[in-house]
Amino acid sequence: MDSKITLLLKTVHNPQYYIYYFGGKDKAEKYLNKILKEDKFKNKYINFYNKLKEMTREEASQVSNEFNGAGLIKFAYLNGLEMIA
Repeated sequence: MDSKITLLLKTVHNPQYYIYYFGGKDKAEKYLNKILKEDKFKNKYINFYNKLKEMTREEASQVSNEFNGAGLIKFAYLNGLEMIA
């Protein structure tokens, strides 16, 4: 099985992964920013994303998912999705 599909199946708890894989980066970025616009933890996610931007990709990929949503934000950063504040 394709390794991208295998990874996708392991992370199916959020549609962001489906959108990125099947719809592409632009659609995934729009979806991410739509979610953030409506989320009460928006500032927490933006701060975490900005912390990741200060790291190398290797360092960022090793950061643990310390809170609910951290994995999604890390996925966005590592795949080049921009967050619009």
